[in-house]
Amino acid sequence: MRKIFTNIIIFLAVIGLAVVNYSLSGIKFAQGCVGVQMEYVPTINTSGEFTSQGKTDIILSYPVYVDEVFVTENRTVSKGQALFSIDKEKMLELMGSDKREQAAALSEFSYEEIISSSADTDYSRSGIYTLPDIVYSPDDGYISRLNIYDGSIMLADKTLLSVSKTDDIVAKFTLSQMDYGKISVGDKVSITSVAFDDTEYEGRIIGQSAVVRKQTTAMGSKVVVDVFATLDNPDNRVSSGLQVNARIESGRPMSIFAVEYKYIHQDDKGEYVLVLKNGTASKVYITTGVEAQDYTQITGDFDEDTVFLYGDIQEGDRVILSR
Repeated sequence: MRKIFTNIIIFLAVIGLAVVNYSLSGIKFAQGCVGVQMEYVPTINTSGEFTSQGKTDIILSYPVYVDEVFVTENRTVSKGQALFSIDKEKMLELMGSDKREQAAALSEFSYEEIISSSADTDYSRSGIYTLPDIVYSPDDGYISRLNIYDGSIMLADKTLLSVSKTDDIVAKFTLSQMDYGKISVGDKVSITSVAFDDTEYEGRIIGQSAVVRKQTTAMGSKVVVDVFATLDNPDNRVSSGLQVNARIESGRPMSIFAVEYKYIHQDDKGEYVLVLKNGTASKVYITTGVEAQDYTQITGDFDEDTVFLYGDIQEGDRVILSR
C-alpha cells in the first residue's frame, strides 16, 4: 500500500513538473522601465569660431630691425607691457649698405611687397632715432597675431603684431534660416572649444550682430545667418580663430513624458512601444516628440506605473521582467 502511495506521489510530481515546464516554455524574459517626467529646454546645436571685435595692429612707418621679442602668440598682455625692442643701429647700417646687402636682408619679402611698401624711400637718421627703443602694448588683451621674431626685419607700414582685447572676443555661429527664427536676443549659449574641450564657456546671443549671407554647399547655395554671442567667463585660452561647438537654449523649459530610445520600435504602421499588461506584451502606437539626451518624448495613454518592455519579444508574448 505504501509503495502504491509513493508511486502516486511521484506520478503527480512528474505531471506537475511537466505542467510547469509547459507553462514556462511560452514565457520570455525582457527588460522593463517606467517613463520619466522630465524638464526639457529646446536647444540648437551648432558650430563656429571665436572672433575678435576689437584689436590694435602695431605698424611703424619705418622699416624695423627687431632686436628682441618679449611675447608669444596668444599670450595675455597688460596695457604698458613691453612687446619688442628695436635695434636702431642695425637699421642705420642697413640703410647705409649697398642694394645687394639690402636685397639679401629683405629676402623674406617678394619684390612686389618691397615695391608696394615705402622701403625704398630715403629715411633720415633723425627720423629713425625718434622711434621708440621698446614698443609697449596699447591695451589689455592678448597677442592674436605675431609676424616678427628676434633679429627679423619688417618693411614699413606692415603689421608687426596685433593686440586683441580679451573682453571683445565673441563666439560666431552659423544657423539656418529656420533655426535663426527660433532664437532670441539674450538666449543662453554653452560653448566648448574644439582645442580645449575640458572647459565650457557661457554666453548670451547678441541680436544686433546677425549677418545674413549665402553659403555654397555640394547641394547648391542656401541662405544662412551668422549670429554672435558674448562670453561671460573668458580666459587666456580664448583666442580668435579657434573652432567651437555650441548649444543654444532656444525656448522656455517644458515638462515632457519620455522613455529611452531603445524602448521605441517601428513597423509599417508607425512608431510603437510594448507595455506590460496582465503579464503580456501589448503593442501601443505612439507619437514621438522632442529628443532630450538619451530620451525621447512620447504621447499616449500612459502614467507613472506603465511598464515599457525591451528585448526579444513580440506582441502577445507572456513576459517576465529581468534585471
